Amino acid sequence: MMEKLQQNKSLCRILIVLLAILTMTVTNYSKVLQGGDSITRALYWNSENLVYNAMVLNYQNSVSSPYGLSDLYPYSGTYLGGLTDETQGFFEGYSDTEYLIAVNDNENTRRHYAPGNTIIFFNGDKADVISNYSEEGYLFVEYEADEMYSWLEQGDLRYVVVYNNEDERYMKMGENVPYESQIGLQGKIFTMFPKNFTIDQVTTVYKGILAFLYATVITLICYGIYKKYNLKFAIVFYVVSLLAPWMIGYSTNLYWVEFTWFLPMLFGIFCANHIESKSVRMITYVGVLLAVALKCACGYEYITTIMLSAIVFLLADFTIALLERKDIKAIKRLFWTIFWIGIFALLGFAIALVWHGYIRGDGDVFSGLKSIYLYDVLRRTFGDANMFQDVYAESLNASIIRVLLRYFLFKTPLILGIPGILFIPLVMISFAAVVCGVWKKKCSKEMLALYIWMGIASVSWFVLGKSHSYIHTEMNFAMWYFGYIQIIFYVMIEAVLGGLKRVKEKRIDEKR
Repeated sequence: MMEKLQQNKSLCRILIVLLAILTMTVTNYSKVLQGGDSITRALYWNSENLVYNAMVLNYQNSVSSPYGLSDLYPYSGTYLGGLTDETQGFFEGYSDTEYLIAVNDNENTRRHYAPGNTIIFFNGDKADVISNYSEEGYLFVEYEADEMYSWLEQGDLRYVVVYNNEDERYMKMGENVPYESQIGLQGKIFTMFPKNFTIDQVTTVYKGILAFLYATVITLICYGIYKKYNLKFAIVFYVVSLLAPWMIGYSTNLYWVEFTWFLPMLFGIFCANHIESKSVRMITYVGVLLAVALKCACGYEYITTIMLSAIVFLLADFTIALLERKDIKAIKRLFWTIFWIGIFALLGFAIALVWHGYIRGDGDVFSGLKSIYLYDVLRRTFGDANMFQDVYAESLNASIIRVLLRYFLFKTPLILGIPGILFIPLVMISFAAVVCGVWKKKCSKEMLALYIWMGIASVSWFVLGKSHSYIHTEMNFAMWYFGYIQIIFYVMIEAVLGGLKRVKEKRIDEKR
């Protein structure tokens, strides 16, 4: 009987995990919980267009590139900027009163935006061209769609693709220039699709796959947290991941492939739950190596935070074993596990970097690595401002403190319904709550250690990727969601529930 009950419990857990994956997949794919402008559109346009244009490049049968990504540079005279005129109701080429877009009037635009052709906007929406007319240097294009389009929703007109229905072909709007700052593995993968599908159909399929992979990785991390800590922490981690605009915004993005960010953390919590098993530790080392190599092949952004997330749970355990339990055997095991995970993570990084160097140097790895260091690494970290264009000077000269301060001022909700202005108070109160909880023996020291290490992991990219973080505030707030926002909410909830429990117990004692 007990065996049957245990089997049913296992089945229930599996069903709950599958339901959680399905729920997060659907909500992230549909973005129903993200809210209107909760995350800037720059996250979408300034990154995903690289993959999108690589896919267009593939459709046009152009010369293949060793890089997986490219960016579109429109032909001179094709698109020089959409009309912006408040008196006419136009912003960035879109009319807010009529079904019209306005681009520069020239031979190329008249040919591209001819009646009968189909415009595929950057977000994948389509509209058929009904007519066009020229006026004061602009070509006004009337389109047919279910709703009036806008720059906020459909994206920059530079990134539209036009399909010629009569000739059954995509029309080339400009030159695709390889994006050399990374290998662009995601672009290589996403351009492997049958030619009988349109680009927007293919991106729809891939976004569904990415939503599923992200949901699976996050849900399994939550299950690991449940096994190691408790159900409440697992639920909080899941809900924050489900409702945070800075996680939802990335989850289906073809450039960021967000599930790769959290793969090392998944291996880390798996290892922390089975630290005594040598075979699990071996699997973790190889898994972290492959996960980091995959992430770096798709881009080096946030790599310090991602690597630290692989050991954050183990670091918390090591801290407690060292300072509290003084268990020599556990200390040695945790130390060497953390050490080897770090070595294999660096090896994964090195594999991707050497591969990238080989491509960048046209077969000369050393030359390629030198180029990557001088023109990519230094520009994003602590390089000399005199080495780069003036536009990078402010970010390179900015102090670390100045960079950090930018990331304590959220302009978006922390999660749906919780305004970003509460971030600083929540940090202060949650830290006080966890410290006070440890002092009064109402909270475990392990949770305090985890709180600190998760905070360090999040901050690491702001510090080591200083210049990148100074510039890209429209993207990098996502670093707080590698466990730190989650543990803040968990600590607060635990403090409130603990307080309510004590009040209830006090009332019961008084009645006695």
